[in-house]
Amino acid sequence: ALTCFWMWLDLVLLLIGTGDAIKRLTTSKYAVINPTTMRIARIGRMLRTVTILKSQPSFSALFLMTKSIQASAHALLWSLVLIFFAMTCTGMLINQGLYSYFLDTTKSLAERREVFDYFGTYSRMFITMFEFTLGNWAPPSRLLMNNVSEWWGLFVVVYRCMFCFSIVNVTAAVFMAETNRVASGDDEVMVMRKERLKKANAEKLNVLFQELDLSGDGCLTFDEFEHLLTDSVMRAFLSTMDLEVQDLHALFRLLDDGDGKVQLNEFVQGMHTLRGQAKHVDLLALMNMVQGMDQKLESVEKRLRR
Repeated sequence: ALTCFWMWLDLVLLLIGTGDAIKRLTTSKYAVINPTTMRIARIGRMLRTVTILKSQPSFSALFLMTKSIQASAHALLWSLVLIFFAMTCTGMLINQGLYSYFLDTTKSLAERREVFDYFGTYSRMFITMFEFTLGNWAPPSRLLMNNVSEWWGLFVVVYRCMFCFSIVNVTAAVFMAETNRVASGDDEVMVMRKERLKKANAEKLNVLFQELDLSGDGCLTFDEFEHLLTDSVMRAFLSTMDLEVQDLHALFRLLDDGDGKVQLNEFVQGMHTLRGQAKHVDLLALMNMVQGMDQKLESVEKRLRR
């Protein structure tokens, strides 16, 4: 329970609310918490609605986004560390390269001050490197070319090609792949995807059933079922759901409960069970059935020998 994010959020909001009440009930100078800030902090409680709305189909995308953000924490951290380290090292290299320019009294003071505003201190340098890497890199590079040397333009181009097109893009790709991997392995996300896929397939099968039900009585006879074999469009439609129709007689017997007709629920449930390849549980059930039949045959054989 101590690791629950929502519990700590409630605790923080409770403390803030207590401070707000103290602020209202007393005029003490020690109650220095800004009441507006406390009211804004209460908006954080709205985050809990995400866990409530996750069961609603229209909010499933929002829930998936929040789970992906949570899953991307570690990948995001190391991506930022890598980018921060590369920008810092490159920025310090540029700063050292401009050191002699800053001390050159033959250059205009206004031009040197302009370059200093971009690269003179660590904070200025870091913001400029952020522009080089992820923002508008043209103005600072033009400044170096015009005020210092045109060779700095080549340096910026090499930096953009080697760092931005390689490290940044590779980092972004690894970040997205790691986020998708962790998010897809989340139990709640997997259950949600399974339910959405099952619902979508049920809707498709419902449409297929309506197309096959030529009489409109809500039941499929074998004559109506034979359209699956003759209609190429319906066969292609089934193939999109990993359903291959080979033996119509066997398929109809599997779907039928013995009355010679297939109801809508029988059709949907049966087709959903037959989707894709055989599952391990199906093979295990078949093996148990074969073993049971083998034991019965052995007992019959022993009786006949007597």
